[in-house]
Amino acid sequence: MTWRRTACALGLAVVVAGPAWADDCAKAFRFEPDARLSVSAIGRLAAESMDSSLKTPLGGVIVVWPFDDEDQPAKGAWVAYAVIYATQGDEGETKPGGVLWADPRLDLYASLSAKTVRTPHGIKMTLEQESLSKACPGGYAILLDDDGVLTVNGARIGQIR
Repeated sequence: MTWRRTACALGLAVVVAGPAWADDCAKAFRFEPDARLSVSAIGRLAAESMDSSLKTPLGGVIVVWPFDDEDQPAKGAWVAYAVIYATQGDEGETKPGGVLWADPRLDLYASLSAKTVRTPHGIKMTLEQESLSKACPGGYAILLDDDGVLTVNGARIGQIR
């Protein structure tokens, strides 16, 4: 594990000069729901996971598996940052999720932090980066409601079944 991965896993934010091109979260990140492989199969390609520390009443958690920063899959102008999904830990359940893609000009492993809070209707994990704080003040939001519905940056991805 690199020192950058350790910093990310611990939720530490390192202040770095960020790109001036990002004027909103949508230009910095893209989420692709899992369509072909199971989320668990995709996750095997990634490094260690960062589970949310909070759970819904039914035991649901948000799991983030960052890819190795030295060997990230790429698709066009995007690099894969992490596999993100929701689970209650039951064998055979449907786990809604997918791949979070990022603009390669972001140094996410050095400066991305994840914060999880309990909301009135579930849990919210926010991915934040110092260089995007003005353009994306709320961060990149991942929500898991008490009914097991996963929403990523405002888009409903699916429900744990």
